Amino acid sequence: MFPPFELLTVSWPQPAQVHHNRWASEPAWDAPAMQNFPRWRVLIIDESPCWSIDWRDFFRTGVRTWDPYQGGEMKGFHVIFRVRMCKSGRLLFWDDDGSIVRYQNEIIHDDRSAHSLVRHEIEVHAGDILEIAQWQLGWDWMWCGRIQSPGSPDPRITDEFLERMPIVEQQLRTPTGPPLKMYTNGQSPLRVLAAIYSMVLNGYTPGQIYLFGEEQWSARTRELFRELLPFAQVVSHDEALRHIRFFGGSALAELSRKHWFVMKAFVALAMPPLESCLMDDDVLILDQTTDALEAFTHCDLVYTPDQDLAEILQRLIGRLL
Repeated sequence: MFPPFELLTVSWPQPAQVHHNRWASEPAWDAPAMQNFPRWRVLIIDESPCWSIDWRDFFRTGVRTWDPYQGGEMKGFHVIFRVRMCKSGRLLFWDDDGSIVRYQNEIIHDDRSAHSLVRHEIEVHAGDILEIAQWQLGWDWMWCGRIQSPGSPDPRITDEFLERMPIVEQQLRTPTGPPLKMYTNGQSPLRVLAAIYSMVLNGYTPGQIYLFGEEQWSARTRELFRELLPFAQVVSHDEALRHIRFFGGSALAELSRKHWFVMKAFVALAMPPLESCLMDDDVLILDQTTDALEAFTHCDLVYTPDQDLAEILQRLIGRLL
């Protein structure tokens, strides 16, 4: 596989003036270029491969850190990189934090906010050279893109779910356990559907299904969820932040807005309903859930270890105590 665009130049990081967590200054379009280039990496978003640059990973090259999630920080700086399109179509791209795109000295995309990966799209032609300025307020700093050629998506993608949806809806009428919560960025909506459907079809029928993280979803993800998860209740980002702000104050709400794992921890432990099952969007249930339901009858917490973020959470939240 080859990327549908060619990376031409990458500038040295340049300062970015920040006002109320927004990039307030103009990009340094004429900043001097570096000799070293980051490598494109394939990242699956919305079930399709994207070509991505992780700027933090690039800038921490050769640096040893005690924490693999730290390093490569350029907070309050931005880079300018130029790419040449190898194909025509719609350029779908995701940025974290925001970016500004210039074509033939004219701004065609301007997003100066700070956020997790958010999708954008612009029309491009083979041979076009785009100048992209991207800044970092803090934490993740990535750019991902792919070219979507003209054409409609294959409707057979959702057929398997449509066939099973009546069975899932029928089982949800007779719950066998507490409500199900899922915090998801929606980058792989079919994976989310497979996770929830497989859970219900293999024996765990929650009293309700709550989805969190909707501020990160693309229009396509929202449409798929409306069509194939009509029985799920979407909890808005604003509602979640209001709840966090009420119980933990504005500082905790700001941490939750900036760091997905803080939001996820709060969703799991403090967002109602308090008795619930939390499921990740990359879990696929392949067998009956009888053993887990049995464990839940005599245990307050049934948990499968995955990624241990305890130390990072303690460090972030400890500042508020």
